[in-house]
Amino acid sequence: MVHPIDPFPTITLPRHIQSIIHRFDNAGYEVYCVGGCVRDLLRGVVPHDWDMCTSARPEEVLALFPDIPCKETGIRFGTVTVLLDHNPVEITTYRQDVAYDDHRRPRTVSFSATLLDDCRRRDFTVNAIAYHPDRGIVDYFDGMGDLQSKTLRCVGDPNQRFSEDALRILRALRFSSTLGFTVEEETASALRDCAPQLSYVSKERIHSEFQKLLCGQSAAVILSAFLDVISVFLPISSSSVFEKEERRAFYACDSYITRLFVFLYFCAAQEEYAWDSLLSALPFPSKTVEGIQRLRSLMQDPPPQERISMRYLLSRVSANDASDYLTVFHALHPKADTAFTTAYQLYRDVLAEGDVISVSALAVNGNDLQQIGLRGKQIGQMLLHLLSLVMEEKVPNHTDALLSIVITKNDKKG
Repeated sequence: MVHPIDPFPTITLPRHIQSIIHRFDNAGYEVYCVGGCVRDLLRGVVPHDWDMCTSARPEEVLALFPDIPCKETGIRFGTVTVLLDHNPVEITTYRQDVAYDDHRRPRTVSFSATLLDDCRRRDFTVNAIAYHPDRGIVDYFDGMGDLQSKTLRCVGDPNQRFSEDALRILRALRFSSTLGFTVEEETASALRDCAPQLSYVSKERIHSEFQKLLCGQSAAVILSAFLDVISVFLPISSSSVFEKEERRAFYACDSYITRLFVFLYFCAAQEEYAWDSLLSALPFPSKTVEGIQRLRSLMQDPPPQERISMRYLLSRVSANDASDYLTVFHALHPKADTAFTTAYQLYRDVLAEGDVISVSALAVNGNDLQQIGLRGKQIGQMLLHLLSLVMEEKVPNHTDALLSIVITKNDKKG
């Protein structure tokens, strides 16, 4: 649950974080929680990840934890990951601004002796707040004010921040979407100016940020405002319309696959190739691509209005796929409310009452049919025939009744 920010909630650190802080304090080093974990604590949200910054050098951090597993994978950038009670905590030595290569990675790492230098190099003000249980909150750039007003603002010159690391462009959109924040005007302008630099970011990282963006509470607002940025990595027109009706349809969906479908539906041209180019522009997982393709196929027909038709639908696709289809149909056709309500009730009834919708649910199986003389493909074909009869209520799902059908059909062939 998210608590009101005014007043800010009291910060309570978990035991393993307190233990780490004590080690640094006792050794005479500065250490602070910093970044997203502090931002979330101030919002009343339990952090998923913990990051800390310190005046200690990486080798000194390692020396503080001889009895605890540490990962050194980020050590050349000053980061040591401490695994305390199976909880990973990233601890990074104070750093300062350096030159960046390819708008993505720092050319070198320059350590600093001050927290201010470390906070100055961070992306957004709300991510540049530091906290120590004894020293309290350190907020050089009024990140707390921006938290209060729900504003996303770069630390320092936004053009510099985005040019240093182009991934920050999508992080800005993702944070705005998931946190429900408004992008400050100067930051938004720089974001658009620097958008072409997204070509330096791997498609895998772009996809990861885009997926999180789509699932955010303010996703439709951000997509509408920044379609020109999205068009840098997806082949859509920057003038595509994603306004009131499109937003309503988008928010009627609550999963990544359904939101992605609705977004692509409105952005894609009507030609067949548009969908293919959209789905190949980013490394969407094959599961996602196949899900989108199934939805496109299902959307060619109206939802079932009779129980038998719903059984046939659920015999062809999973319950999740059918649910996604009904959700998308209702999102795109809100005036067809009666058709949706009828279909959704049928969907719930078929599943809740255990209607037979698969061969495995029949009262006979392949072994039963083999014992009365069927072989090979005959068995599969007969089971499908029996399933149709049961779904259409032409025969009860009883062993004797089904075997009687099989024997009669076989005798006629003989």
